[in-house]
Amino acid sequence: MSNFFISFGVSIVSVFPLAQPLVRVSVPSSAAAAERRSFVLNLPRNASVAVIPHSFYTRYQRRLGGRLIFVDRNGRTHHMTLHKGRFSGTIVAGIGELMRYYNLARGGTVMARYAGRNLFHIRVSGPDGVVVA
Repeated sequence: MSNFFISFGVSIVSVFPLAQPLVRVSVPSSAAAAERRSFVLNLPRNASVAVIPHSFYTRYQRRLGGRLIFVDRNGRTHHMTLHKGRFSGTIVAGIGELMRYYNLARGGTVMARYAGRNLFHIRVSGPDGVVVA
């Protein structure tokens, strides 16, 4: 359709085909997207179970199976068993082995980033905050 002008007295009005309205789309930064796919487990001394944070679990509970695989930056894998509740998920097996492997007898922190299909990339820190894997 071509543009044309219609004259009404002294005013000239331009008539254009209807265009799509401008829509502002907010695209999250990669850091924000990564944060939504991540959670932190603060493991106390001699922990044997760990609760996945509610905000992460409710977002991903339908995608998570009963077995989770944690992989550190060196490629070492740790298999976890997840008990799925309606509002919370608890890792009921595998945490003790992970703590023994990284020598976390005094506790530590695991930052886990969801990579899909029950796979998580992890970064493990000791109680002093030093990254061990």
